[in-house]
Amino acid sequence: MTYRRFITLVAGIAFCAAVRAGDPENPEYLGWAKFKPGTTVVVKTTVESPGKKGAADVTKTEEIKLLEVTPDRVVLEAKTEVVVTGTKTAPQVEKRTVEKKLDPKVIKVSEKAAAARGEKGKAGQKPEQGEEVLKVNGVDYKTKWYKVKSKTDVGEVEGQTWVSEDVPTQVVKSVIKVDGRTTVVELVELKKP
Repeated sequence: MTYRRFITLVAGIAFCAAVRAGDPENPEYLGWAKFKPGTTVVVKTTVESPGKKGAADVTKTEEIKLLEVTPDRVVLEAKTEVVVTGTKTAPQVEKRTVEKKLDPKVIKVSEKAAAARGEKGKAGQKPEQGEEVLKVNGVDYKTKWYKVKSKTDVGEVEGQTWVSEDVPTQVVKSVIKVDGRTTVVELVELKKP
């Protein structure tokens, strides 16, 4: 398993149950659609590479605001700020639409790509699972966590992700460790109108 595929696995754990054969509803839409416009999620991603020669420490803060909800789509606006080894980049703002239904053509392309990589039909590793309450900005979130460990093309990788249906993005926290580098994704704040 490659590092990129492992990261995709860890990030996708929250959405696995939502995408079933014959039910191509978009899990990102489902996460946001139950909230009112104006709901905002602040997420911080930190990548630390202590002692790694030439590696940069990176912090990304993303504020995602729900602008519109319809039966067929949600509209989000994301403001992203990145700091790389102490240097702050200009904030980027992106508005995007998330459709309720996943495009069957995209699903087919993904299935074909997996088959080409020899992954079709693989059972995969079953992650460890549990439940835990995480406190974020004074609010308790009941979460389910999933933990996986795997060997990749860059060495052993460990990942743990905590998810909650009470958060539009579902991910409350995720920690991935590989080759001396740690990536942490954390919910900083959930603002409701």
